[in-house]
Formats: sequence, structure tokens, C-alpha cells
Amino acid sequence: MVYISVVLITARPEYKVIGQPDDSWLKAILRLLSEQTFWDFELIIVDSLYGKRDHDFQDEPFIIQYVPVHPKHRIWLDRKRHNICGSLNTALMYAEGEIIVRMDDCCEPDKDYLQRIYDEYQKGFWLQGMHIRYRDGNPSVNAEGVINQDSRINIVKSMGGRFLGPPEWMYGHASFPLEAAIRVNGFDELFDGDKQQEDQDFGSRLFMAGYKDKILVDSRHTIIEHEHEAIPSDIIDPTHPQIKCNYAIYMRSVNLNRWRVNEQRLTAEDIKFIREETLRAPCSTANHTYAENCEGPLYQLWIESQNIFNLREMRLEV
Repeated sequence: MVYISVVLITARPEYKVIGQPDDSWLKAILRLLSEQTFWDFELIIVDSLYGKRDHDFQDEPFIIQYVPVHPKHRIWLDRKRHNICGSLNTALMYAEGEIIVRMDDCCEPDKDYLQRIYDEYQKGFWLQGMHIRYRDGNPSVNAEGVINQDSRINIVKSMGGRFLGPPEWMYGHASFPLEAAIRVNGFDELFDGDKQQEDQDFGSRLFMAGYKDKILVDSRHTIIEHEHEAIPSDIIDPTHPQIKCNYAIYMRSVNLNRWRVNEQRLTAEDIKFIREETLRAPCSTANHTYAENCEGPLYQLWIESQNIFNLREMRLEV
């Protein structure tokens, strides 16, 4: 057993890190994890390109579980669409650590990153990572000269540098207990097919399930996110139209206090609500519409493809 399970899901080939031409993103993250001051962890890589890499993960100095997206959790990946929740739920099936720590590919944690998460967890808090974008080895800036970084950072600094955030402040570099994730039955796979807001939804459902005053943000706990090449179009096709608005799914769960997901099919009322919210602002605007206005075969496929499972039972199978 280990104390922390670091979860990394990827569909990205081994691109070189921009600004670090001698390192692929995979070799870089493995090297940085080997330099952590906290050592009681494993790394779980859920790879949409499983079987296409030549890296020998047995040579690393820490435990690595390298697995493909589970057959039951790749419904939309097989259609070249975003499959984030299915990949995360695959990782939760394999995880053995008490704490889950999410990391994106192309990121760079400092050597005390896991130690800080462990220390705060001992106090009852779930420390959240906040990213700063880098390009060519330096902070990336926008046209106005402002550093591209997590929107929470300046808010946290203005509040004294450290405070408990709202549940929707659970973003991509999150930490949380494995048992809490199992209790809410993982990430909501209704979000798949498209991307965005699956992590805020997860944080809000944990809050509804009774995990209150847990999400800790600290201006000192940041992680570098190197700018990177896009996922190849033969894996995720960027030309696919959006099926539905994920914000509508998020709002439906909040409105109904529905904190446990992936265990029952959408009702006619759910489907109607999601369609109507998708077709109005803020989801739909003059410049942003959805496939067939949620009335064609793609929306129907999404309805019929709901994945029903019990995460705790699937962990026993693994």
C-alpha cells in the first residue's frame, strides 16, 4: 500500500517540452517525481495511446501502474471525442493510495509538491494545485503582458495567501481522498463526449455528499504547466461539434442535490432540462451552438450511451 496515488491521464505522444528540447514531457514528469521529498506514492498513468510507447516503466524508482483506458470507460474515446471522466474513473479503479493527486501531462511540480499535500491532509484539508503557464522555460504572458496563470492565484493572494475555497474550485491539479471519490461513484461520465467542468462538478458533488471546508488553496502551492502541442486529430478530432453543454449537467446535479452519479439513467425531465439549458445563454450564443440543436442522432447517441456502473465493485474486479 502507498499513501498517495498520483493520477496522470494522457492522450498525448511524447512531444518535447517547449523550451526544453532534450526532454519529452513523459521523461520530464518521471524525473521530477523521482526527485520528490515525499516518497510514499505510486503513479498511475491511464494512456489513450497504450501499446504505442516504447518506454520501460519498470526502470523507474517508484511504483507505476501503466494501464489503458478500461473497455467499459472509453465509449467516447473510441469515437475520437474527449473521454476525460472515463479515463479518470479508470485510474480510480486501480488506485491504492489514500489520497488521489491529479497531475496533467506537461506539468512540473517542485520537489516538495507531494509533501505539502500530505502535510495538509493530516490537518484535514485537500490542498489544490494552481498552475502557472510556461513557454521556453519562462512564464508565458498574454498580449497585455500579464502572466498566463490559474485565475485563483490573484484572488488567493488578495485574501492573505491561503484560505478555504468553494467546492467549484476543484480544478485539474486537485487532491482528494480516494474513499470520497468512491462514495460519489467517481467522475460523471455524462460529461464525456465533450470537455470542461467535470472537475468543478466533482468538487460540488463532494460538497453535497458532506465533505465541507476541505478545499484549501495556498499561493505557495503552484505547479508549472508547460505549453504543449495539441493532441493529434486521429486520437481526438477537434472538428467534432459539441453534443451538449456540460454546464447544464453540472447545474442539474446541483439543483437536485444529486451527488452520486453513474448509477441510474437520465429521466425525461433530465434530458429536457439539459437540452433547454444547452440552447440558451450562457451555453449558447450567436457564435456558439451545438450539434443539431440537441435534436439529432448525436444527442440521441449520448442519451443511449450512458455508462452505468458501481466504482467500488469495479475496483474489486481489478
